[in-house]
Amino acid sequence: MEDPVEVGKEAVYEIRVTNQGTGVCTNVQLVAAMGEGMTYTGSSGPTQVKAQGQHLVFDPIPALAVKGEAVYRVRVKGTAAGEARF
Repeated sequence: MEDPVEVGKEAVYEIRVTNQGTGVCTNVQLVAAMGEGMTYTGSSGPTQVKAQGQHLVFDPIPALAVKGEAVYRVRVKGTAAGEARF
């Protein structure tokens, strides 16, 4: 899927974490990698995030119920021309 982000412009990515199992999941942690040419500008979701270089490390979700869903929205800015993946 093509999802171009212009240099100097911002894009928003939505990440959905769903418990498809039969029991509660505990301490679910999300880590995302940004390609070179992207800069983290902010996010919203059920837990806090720390930017560590090109990685985003989200605090664990204490408990995610059966069929439960956690939704994060991550904002990044294009900083250099080229092909980068999130």
